Amino acid sequence: MQDIADHIYRFQPLRLSLAEVAMIHGVDERIGIDALSEMIRFYGALLAAEDGATAASASTSAATIR
Repeated sequence: MQDIADHIYRFQPLRLSLAEVAMIHGVDERIGIDALSEMIRFYGALLAAEDGATAASASTSAATIR
């Protein structure tokens, strides 16, 4: 993988229970639909803010986030 920047901070905006944390990189790794929806809303708001739009206009639909 080619680096896109010298300094980069990677994270996933997820709130997980201890049971969900225990599944990370396990045999049955998954996240819940609610956590996925929250993550989509976060990234939609982040992209909208970067684009100069208001965070409130960000959609929860993955299809509208390009």
